[in-house]
Formats: sequence, structure tokens, C-alpha cells
Amino acid sequence: MQSSGTVHPNAHIMKGSKIWWLLIMAGSILVAIGVYAFLAPLHAYLKLVKFAGFGLLFNGLFLMLVCSTNKSCAVKERNWILAESAVDFAFGILLVFNPLLSFIVFPFLIGPWILCIGILKIIASLSLKKTVRGWIVIFLVGIISAIFGLLIINNPFATSEGITILLGTFGLLLGGLNIFDSFRFRKKDETLSMMF
Repeated sequence: MQSSGTVHPNAHIMKGSKIWWLLIMAGSILVAIGVYAFLAPLHAYLKLVKFAGFGLLFNGLFLMLVCSTNKSCAVKERNWILAESAVDFAFGILLVFNPLLSFIVFPFLIGPWILCIGILKIIASLSLKKTVRGWIVIFLVGIISAIFGLLIINNPFATSEGITILLGTFGLLLGGLNIFDSFRFRKKDETLSMMF
């Protein structure tokens, strides 16, 4: 029998197993958005404009909760997650409180947001590569995000359907990577927090 002061040898593994399913949920939502964007691009664009701001605010809040509840998260990693949360809140507020403007300038807002998140994840992954085992996956997410952010920014006057197809492709790629990573790291804390 273990004494109450002894730490269970698998405590780190048990903690990680509580987080991995959230990554599956996030990945599944992204894949669903991607599929929907291909099936009904115009309708998907309208829905994205309407709900993207709320999604970003929710994600920002979720990242803050991850920071406050995941005690195994290193201070350096926590700071990067909080920075991403701040970016989500800033763009979320712009989208939520200006619905008509958001419809008109959605590509001008969503492209820079995706690019900012991509750059943030690239820098964070390189900064954390000595402490986070799955840094390369975070780096790949950052590269994918930065590429799609630049594609949207450089083609803002494309049709709403074109922008939606780009976002759908981004959702499918990122969602698939999230699902793959959730199974790969389901027994570890490394990389899961930063993947969101």
C-alpha cells in the first residue's frame, strides 16, 4: 500500500490521459467545418462569419482554463498559451461586436488571425523544443496556419466561396493533424496544451 505522501509513478501519464480527448473534439469540429465548407461553400461562409467570433472567444477562454488547471504545464509554455489566448480574444471581439463589418471584412480579419496564430506557434515550438517532446507537431501546425493565413491575406477579394474552400482545406488538414496527435500523445501532457 502506498503512503499518502508518495507520488504515483504514473501520475504524469494519468494527467495527460484527461486532456487528449479534448484534442479529438477540436480536431473533429475542424474536420466537420472543412467538410461543410466543401459541401455548401456560400452557406458555410455565412455561418463562419456569424459564429467565428464566438468560437475565438470560446477558444481564448478554453486556453486560459488549460493554463489554470494544467499544473504540469511549464511557466514558459503557459506564457505562450496565454499569448495565443490574447490573440483569440482580440480577433474574437472584433468579429462579435461588429457583425455587419465582419461580413464585409471577414477575410481581412480571419487571414491575419490564422497568420498570427501560425507565427506564434512556430516561435513557441522552437522556444519549447528542449522541454516539450512534441514540439515538431506544434511547429507543423504553425507552418500550416501561417501558409493558409498568407493565402487568405493575399487573396482577400476572392469570392466568399473561394475563401471558404481555403478555410475548409485548412480545417481538414489541421483537424486531421489534431486527431492524429491526440492518439499519438494520449498518455502524455507534452504538446497537447499548445496544440489548441
